[in-house]
Amino acid sequence: MRIAILLAACAAAWGQSNTGSITGTVTESGGGSVAAAPVQVKNTATGAVLKAVTSSTGEYSFAALPAGAYDLSIPPLGFEFNPFERTGIAVAAGRTLRIDVRLEDGPNLRTLGDDPTLAFASIRSRTTSPSGPVPRMADGKPDLSGLWFGGEDPDPQEPSLLPAAEALAKERKENNSKDAPSTYCLPSSLPLGGPFPFKFVQTRDLLVILFEDVVGFRQIYLDGRTHPADFNPSWLGHSIGRWEGDVLVVETVGFHDRNWLSFFGTPSTEKLKITERFRRRDAGHMEVQTVIEDSGVFTKPWVMKSVWDLLPGVDLIEYVCENNRDLAHIP
Repeated sequence: MRIAILLAACAAAWGQSNTGSITGTVTESGGGSVAAAPVQVKNTATGAVLKAVTSSTGEYSFAALPAGAYDLSIPPLGFEFNPFERTGIAVAAGRTLRIDVRLEDGPNLRTLGDDPTLAFASIRSRTTSPSGPVPRMADGKPDLSGLWFGGEDPDPQEPSLLPAAEALAKERKENNSKDAPSTYCLPSSLPLGGPFPFKFVQTRDLLVILFEDVVGFRQIYLDGRTHPADFNPSWLGHSIGRWEGDVLVVETVGFHDRNWLSFFGTPSTEKLKITERFRRRDAGHMEVQTVIEDSGVFTKPWVMKSVWDLLPGVDLIEYVCENNRDLAHIP
């Protein structure tokens, strides 16, 4: 018994001596703390990922990390702050490494009232999504109609990029995304999501999605047709949908290669295929999964998940883009 206890104590001591910690504080460019920021560390040898959220004072901590090399990152927080990443961090056994992070201003350059994330968060805080059963069409299919607020992915997955695509995304990010299509009043591409509203108008054979953007609408055909044999590549592609029980599965192909899959520069090619799964789980909430595939960009599919809220009493507003007004002010 004494030998077993001694061995257990030695094993515990050995485990403790072979781990280290990372701690720090996340602040913005003016020095204030950033609360509720998602922070992630990834072990570069094993690929293991740990996640934390900053406290009300901007503090985060990762304890008991096996000694080794890590990448630390924070995704973009709306349009207010750019993403942060530091690679090759050496965690030593028995040591606590402090890494304080200062987030740089995002593409809205801290212009008050110019961050859609904050604007729609304000709308959302004043609106209550309804409860109750899922409304249905005459044929019994779920009715997805209504104005939906796209929620953020609570556990975002970083895209796994091929080297050339990763280099291009890095170049675009370092250039403050000044060449993003939206800077030139060109359409924003799929996927749907983020801090924006989408208005679904559903019939038996067609689902129309309206949104505030240059093009402003998508058509999803529900009448059993297939994709055309010869595409005219476009910003939003060609979408067809089918029902799997109460889940609407939408497949979109036929894109050109000018799309950015995020404002921060994730590229795409004409091989892009996007599959969305919409499930209205009750009257006021819809689960959305998006799978992005492009063999010219990704090493594996990029998966996003979120829950959208119905916003009764809210509607879309007119969208106007004044060409190139932003470009002159982006450093």
